[in-house]
Amino acid sequence: MHACHQSGAKGAFEEMREHFSNALRLIATLPEGPSRDRMELNTLVTLGDFIGFQKGYTASEVGDLNAREIQLWERLGRPAALCCRSR
Repeated sequence: MHACHQSGAKGAFEEMREHFSNALRLIATLPEGPSRDRMELNTLVTLGDFIGFQKGYTASEVGDLNAREIQLWERLGRPAALCCRSR
């Protein structure tokens, strides 16, 4: 995650997105459960913020991330109304 944040801070958005993609691939290899869901959710939220900053929060990619965030949020037993960034 540290590499993701450093890349974004330097304006290297493509590099940052690659780091996040790698993080999501690694997270997917972990055993299913709340811990994995929280890790994926945290990664998606941060990725969505970077993409929103780069392309705008109305970008379709941000909407796709929001949809997955809502799924994870609900699997963790939290109300979907409290999830995600403003649209």
